[in-house]
Amino acid sequence: MATKILHLAGVVAVVGVKKNTIYKWLREKRFPAPVRLGENSVGWREADIEAWLAACESTRTEAEGVRAHPAPLPAWGTGGFFLSC
Repeated sequence: MATKILHLAGVVAVVGVKKNTIYKWLREKRFPAPVRLGENSVGWREADIEAWLAACESTRTEAEGVRAHPAPLPAWGTGGFFLSC
């Protein structure tokens, strides 16, 4: 099976944070490293991002006692949560 590669826009959409946050987490070694696709192009393995998200959720759930399926947010909410892995 072929590995799906996400460019930055795809990573931003999946993770739900701005690209500046992704770059900050990369500098802090808190986010999966991208793979070089060409001289001026990088991307992230979809599986790496999914594993990172699962680890964040698992850590967050265990550390904070958060339910695995939180109650829905109000209609005016942002629809996301802050990841701090």
